[in-house]
Amino acid sequence: MTHLPNILSGLRLAATAPLLALAWFGEATAFLILLLVAILSDGADGWIARRFNAYSALGVRLDSAADYAIYIVIPLGGWWLWPELVTREAFWFGLVVIGYALPGAVALLRFHRLSSYHTWSAKLAVGLMSIAVLVLFAGGPAWPLHIAAPIALLAGLEQTFITLLADRPRDDLPSIVHALRIRSRGV
Repeated sequence: MTHLPNILSGLRLAATAPLLALAWFGEATAFLILLLVAILSDGADGWIARRFNAYSALGVRLDSAADYAIYIVIPLGGWWLWPELVTREAFWFGLVVIGYALPGAVALLRFHRLSSYHTWSAKLAVGLMSIAVLVLFAGGPAWPLHIAAPIALLAGLEQTFITLLADRPRDDLPSIVHALRIRSRGV
């Protein structure tokens, strides 16, 4: 059980190539099914790691790498499969892209690695965005995206500020409040 979270994260990372291929070849239903499986594996790996005390530094970074890869696949696959939809909702997708790209870029510039904070706000944003994207791409309304996108942007800004506050790379900081506490204690 100790390696299962890493295996799930690795499989999610490996799913990015088939997701891109499915989108490129216009296989919308298969894309949505595999995307749903990838999203569910993201929740499962964290739950398993907490439930069975199966945390590792590798697991934290692998989970974050898989998350970033899926975040790249979603707008690209969405563009290939539903270009008119993505164009219509470009502002909202733009907020999401900024919310996910900014903290990664700042962490790479500052610490030469991606951030792996897994903040509460990021977890909320991922959950809401997962629902919003699946609903939207399955032909549903856009309002869930309109709610989730600003939350994703705010979560990204929080992670960016955590990186700017930190003296070194850190993993699993639940919020900026925790980062401020660590900074004030000089830990």
